[in-house]
Amino acid sequence: MLTSRILNLVSGTHGSSPHLTDINPLHISAAMGLQKVAALLIGQHGTHVDFRDSCGYTPLSYAIRSPFADDEMISELILCGADLMQEVPHGGIQVSILEYACHAGRFTAALHILDALELSDVPFAYDPALRVTIPMPCFQTKGQTSHTKKILVSKLLGRGANPNAI
Repeated sequence: MLTSRILNLVSGTHGSSPHLTDINPLHISAAMGLQKVAALLIGQHGTHVDFRDSCGYTPLSYAIRSPFADDEMISELILCGADLMQEVPHGGIQVSILEYACHAGRFTAALHILDALELSDVPFAYDPALRVTIPMPCFQTKGQTSHTKKILVSKLLGRGANPNAI
């Protein structure tokens, strides 16, 4: 029952539904915001943090799209080694996980990803994330406020995003 609710959530937000047999307990834990379960699955049971379902979505993308997963869940997956250079499907194209978080309006999650990318010192294209973030609406929901959006835009510009690319 819970698994089918998660699949409905994913199909409603991702546009396509993965097969039930293609998701694992980490996808479910990430979508439900169960940090300790996710850490246990990765740390003690060897579940791959970037395992993709049949549609190409990872546990991190499940957490980003789920209303049940908070920003701490996203941080946990990053701490457990989620690939910050991963691309996932969105709107018929592949987008970076940072851009994906911006599309979802998860500005605090995008900040966590941005901070982790900065620590990794890997070159990254920030323009797409900026293009998505600027027109996104802000809500009074934790992690989606105008204040958080302002910080995200400032950091994207500070990391070299081109304001004229919008």
